Amino acid sequence: MLDNTTTSPILLYGTSDCHLCEEAMDILKENHIPYEFIDIAHDNNLVEQLGWFIPVIKLQEEMIKSPIDWASVLPKIKATLDI
Repeated sequence: MLDNTTTSPILLYGTSDCHLCEEAMDILKENHIPYEFIDIAHDNNLVEQLGWFIPVIKLQEEMIKSPIDWASVLPKIKATLDI
């Protein structure tokens, strides 16, 4: 299990050279959803756990792995954050 040592309710795991990760950041920003980006490239353990599944969104204790169905994920995030 990945530890959440931040106070951000949404963690977005990915890499800086990932177009799907950039798309995920854009979607979250467009929907005014606060998040913290975790670049897995600097952590071999995260690369091993998530490498083929990025981007990955951690929402509370749920890990939402790529491919992300934004039509179902966005309402779930908004309901969780009450926005």
